[in-house]
Amino acid sequence: MKTRLITTAVGIPFLIFVLVVRGLFAEMMLVLFTLAALNEYYKALSVKYDVCTWGGYFAALAMIPLNYFMGVLDPLLLVAAAMGISMSGVILSKEPSFPNAAVSMYPLLTCLMPMSMFMVMLNRDFGLVPGIALIVMTFGISFGSDGFAYFVGRAMGKRKLC
Repeated sequence: MKTRLITTAVGIPFLIFVLVVRGLFAEMMLVLFTLAALNEYYKALSVKYDVCTWGGYFAALAMIPLNYFMGVLDPLLLVAAAMGISMSGVILSKEPSFPNAAVSMYPLLTCLMPMSMFMVMLNRDFGLVPGIALIVMTFGISFGSDGFAYFVGRAMGKRKLC
């Protein structure tokens, strides 16, 4: 419980700070968070599988140049390019296999794509709704549901699931 409270106490003010400051600083923070999340995914998955990390790291580092300097960041094309790089790495490995290829794609879809979409939403409006409101709503729902599930589970749960 202490870790969740500390994460929330630090995470929410930092998120608000990044969203208020925006610009290049916010984009750099998104890239750093993406790299950290990809690193955690790859470490966990590499225990059992031979994971190719080239595509994810390359795509995460390409997010700022594509968005900031070129003005074009299409998350689907970015993930497709990262998948191509990762698949090439799996094919060039000593023992290419389908499970290694599938596991190499998983972090790209669950981590890289949402973070690149956050970067797209950061400085744009979608009709009457600014992108910042969508990002705040996403994090608010996830923080709120995590906390609600924890406290309801502590109050009403009898056995741990894990």
